[in-house]
Amino acid sequence: MLGINLIGQIIKSVCLESCMKLFGTAAIVLSALLLLWHFLAPERPEADRPRKNIANRAIIKLVEDLRRERGEIKEVAVMHFKNDGSDYVTDSLRDKLATSGVFEVSEPGFLEKIGSVLKLRNKGAFSTKEAVKYGRSFEVQAVITGNLERFESMKNGAVIKGTVRIISIPEGKIIAEIPVNENSAGSIFTIEERSDLVKPGTTVKVNYPWHIRFLIFVMVVLLLPVLSISFIRYMVAKRSNGCNAFVLGIYTFIDLILAGFMTGGFTTVLSTVIFLGASVAAFIYNASVMSFALKLES
Repeated sequence: MLGINLIGQIIKSVCLESCMKLFGTAAIVLSALLLLWHFLAPERPEADRPRKNIANRAIIKLVEDLRRERGEIKEVAVMHFKNDGSDYVTDSLRDKLATSGVFEVSEPGFLEKIGSVLKLRNKGAFSTKEAVKYGRSFEVQAVITGNLERFESMKNGAVIKGTVRIISIPEGKIIAEIPVNENSAGSIFTIEERSDLVKPGTTVKVNYPWHIRFLIFVMVVLLLPVLSISFIRYMVAKRSNGCNAFVLGIYTFIDLILAGFMTGGFTTVLSTVIFLGASVAAFIYNASVMSFALKLES
């Protein structure tokens, strides 16, 4: 029985070690690929401040027009507008309709969300046929879509011009067609109002997306002990609990800093929970690496 138990423990240890190596390798490769894609992927154009301002003004009016024209329709999907390369108008209208309660707005599909994370441009459409096909995939009553004929910055302002439609899904017909036409050209902007302009000597704060912060955290946590395995083996070879605790404390402290960077501080309960969970996972990983290094010195 003792021999069987010993064999079982060895198999369990080997399987656990193999799984850890496989998981660590897969996580490193996936993180590296996603980071590489983030920096090498095609850039999706972002609307500047004047265009955002004029779009926000147009959306406020558009929401009221849609409220007036909706009839009995409550459940809708917002399809990506044609010629809205930055998706700013589409996304802003979707958010405004959802938060104002005018409609029950369906969330974008999984592939659309993945495309946004990967900086891929969403295909805009304006035809009734495409809208009906899009709406049926979400099982909604109608689809809101539009076409931007002009959406550009001008001297001291911007202009937005186009058409927005409500298209019924069951009947496949246009319920309402609402023109959009706003022009702020000629308006006088001050430095304070134009947040896209930076005063001399002002430091611009760079905010990294959450997934980039997460990937950086994962890669550093996984790679740091591996790249410094010689140092870990040297320290654990001393057979000192104090040295082991010191090394584990150093790596864990670095991981705590990275976890704080990833979560952006303790601003919410969710960020605090994620910080604690990531810190515990990093601690366990570091302890596992040190335990593996200790086996190598045995």
